[in-house]
Formats: sequence, structure tokens, C-alpha cells
Amino acid sequence: MHTLLVVDDERSVLSVFKGVFGKQPDVELLTAASGREGVAVVKAEQPDAVILDVLLPDQAGLDVFSQLREIDPRLPVIFITGGGNSATAIEAMQ
Repeated sequence: MHTLLVVDDERSVLSVFKGVFGKQPDVELLTAASGREGVAVVKAEQPDAVILDVLLPDQAGLDVFSQLREIDPRLPVIFITGGGNSATAIEAMQ
């Protein structure tokens, strides 16, 4: 079984991921609504991949990404955002 963590404060986004992955028998879906919660879930559950919002209520997604890299430098992280800009996208790719 694969474990996917979605870190996003928008309920609608979490709902979409639950609708898509919640019915997959080989995927365990974990969710977090803040950066701090997401880091705690990664430490406790060691997911196989993370989908991370760039704009979170408690800290920037890029800061969360740095913390995740300290925990597991090989953990795949996919950034999503509903309101980022091109500078943020460039920084995330670097």
C-alpha cells in the first residue's frame, strides 16, 4: 500500500483528493491543514509522497518543504497552489 499526504488548508482541495484517492484500495490518503501538522504527519507516518500547498496559514510551503527535506531528502514533494506567482514557482524548482 502507498501512502499519500496532502497538505492544504482549503477544505475543497482536501475533499477533491479524498474523492479521487479515498476509494483506491492501494492508497492510504493522509491530510493536514497546516505546515506544522504536515511536518508532524511526515515524522509519524513516513508517507511515500507529499502534495504541498505553497500558501499555508501558519508558514510558507517552501519553508515546510525545507523541513521535509531535513526529515527525508528523498521524499517526493509536489507543489500546488491557487495563488502563487512565477517567482515562487521558480524558487520551488530550485
